[in-house]
Amino acid sequence: MTDRINVRFLFFGAVSDLMRSRESEVDLALGLSVKEAFEVLAGSKGELSGLKLRYAINQEFADDNEVVVDGDVIAVFTAVSGG
Repeated sequence: MTDRINVRFLFFGAVSDLMRSRESEVDLALGLSVKEAFEVLAGSKGELSGLKLRYAINQEFADDNEVVVDGDVIAVFTAVSGG
């Protein structure tokens, strides 16, 4: 059994603009939450720190602490509010 997983990220809206990409595939350590996985990928992109981000794993909304597994597709976008 390996201690690495491969996941695919999809970026939307402001996240896409700041990442300068619509998607990315990355190998990560096993056992990371979706938030931790994105932080590893985003690295030092300080512009993202001010954004309230939401995540979806395999087209289902996910809590920040949900653990990602090999083969997951993670969508990252800014939280929106409406009236």
